[in-house]
Amino acid sequence: MALATDLLDLLLAVDGDFTPALSSRLALDDYASKLAEKATVFSVFSEGRMSAFAALYCNDPEGVSAFLSMVAVDPQRRGTGLAMHLLGAAIDYLRQQGFAVLRLEVYPDNAAALRLYEKLGFERKAPTSTAIPMELALSATPVVFPSKN
Repeated sequence: MALATDLLDLLLAVDGDFTPALSSRLALDDYASKLAEKATVFSVFSEGRMSAFAALYCNDPEGVSAFLSMVAVDPQRRGTGLAMHLLGAAIDYLRQQGFAVLRLEVYPDNAAALRLYEKLGFERKAPTSTAIPMELALSATPVVFPSKN
């Protein structure tokens, strides 16, 4: 369960970035284990520690729709483009697997995430009382991701 441990370490590092804290809504160790077991996880490691991850559920029986469950970047590595590059890799993967759409939900007060997703071409859908659903048509023209130096 090394992946679950790495995910948990990063979830603990970003826990306080959520309002309310992520740990007040779910058991972080259970969530990390669930992601490790059931999600497709794209990650970046630096100095032996997970610096960022994007976790997707690709379990639609028809293989049409995937769901982005979480993107997390270590606070010390924010602003370096890690989220953009992980999502670019995830989107490329989903296109190669034949998925048609990537869906997600984001909290309305998470302005940085909203900007990132819109920059990637996600479109907002009708908001709920707690979240803004967004989706990306994977058949659309691919976004060109800047190269990482």
